[in-house]
Amino acid sequence: MIDRDNWKLAKAYLAYLAEVKQLDPGTISSAQTSLRYVLEWADEAPFAKAPEIRPTFPRYLAERISSASVELACGTARRFFHWLRLSNKRIGKSVTELWTETLAKPRIGSEVKQYNEYTLDEVYSLMSVAPSSIRMKRDQAAIAFLFLSGMRIGAFSSMPIAAVDLDSLSVKQWPALGVRTKLKKKATTFLLDIKDLLKIVRAYDHLVRGQLPDDAFWYAPFDVPTDMLLPATAGVVRGTRFKEGMRQLCDLAGVDYRSPHHLRHGFAVYGLKNARDIADMEAVSKNLMHSSLTITLKIYAVLQEGDVKARIVNLGRNNNEVTG
Repeated sequence: MIDRDNWKLAKAYLAYLAEVKQLDPGTISSAQTSLRYVLEWADEAPFAKAPEIRPTFPRYLAERISSASVELACGTARRFFHWLRLSNKRIGKSVTELWTETLAKPRIGSEVKQYNEYTLDEVYSLMSVAPSSIRMKRDQAAIAFLFLSGMRIGAFSSMPIAAVDLDSLSVKQWPALGVRTKLKKKATTFLLDIKDLLKIVRAYDHLVRGQLPDDAFWYAPFDVPTDMLLPATAGVVRGTRFKEGMRQLCDLAGVDYRSPHHLRHGFAVYGLKNARDIADMEAVSKNLMHSSLTITLKIYAVLQEGDVKARIVNLGRNNNEVTG
């Protein structure tokens, strides 16, 4: 049975996230899910005794949920117990900062993350499908835009036409413009200069600007009977509609369907693999709106053994060419 005081503390933390941190509802819902695992793990033991509970929280999770979910839940647990330490002196005496750092996904051997990202070739395949409607043109442009920008789907789907400047290949991910970014961050980000994909994006951009005002959504709703783009407010099923269109394109192109977020993974992996130096890698990180390159590299371990071998060998060859 879950300890009642633990439940009250978890509820207080969620209120803190909503009222003080002012996080978006989606982030709070994700934290609530992770905290449910924390409460179930602690069971009747008070949080003050958390360091004594066995199995440890990461091991408890590893037997129940996916590897990616373990990492997410551990991150929430670290932030929750850090907040507890600062807000509750009694708990802070036994829950040390050193212990909170142990709330991390267990490392088993030399595990390599698999993101199953959309590759550039797969995106080209999706663009090769002949569009039969404005909706299909819109969805192809959206897929290309997401790969070129690395944007999160929530930010992209709330982006107004005014936020997009294809002449400078820039995107104003500004909450003041209505763009729903994670943690309400503000940044001007940029698109990869991949000509064939930009051609698809520019064609749709010309279309949407010709029909709608600048404050309308770039990924615009449309009227089914007339197949016309609309300046209307997007409905709650908008993300589902995009997934349906993307799934249809994947079926037509013979590409395995993955969620739109895998286009963001595609941008990150493509960018990091083609980076020539640390400055390029930092640019990829900033475009993903990460707070540091360290976070980007921790998330995206993009180099496999073959990649490492090829790059190290080429470094030696480059030196031979210079000195030979």
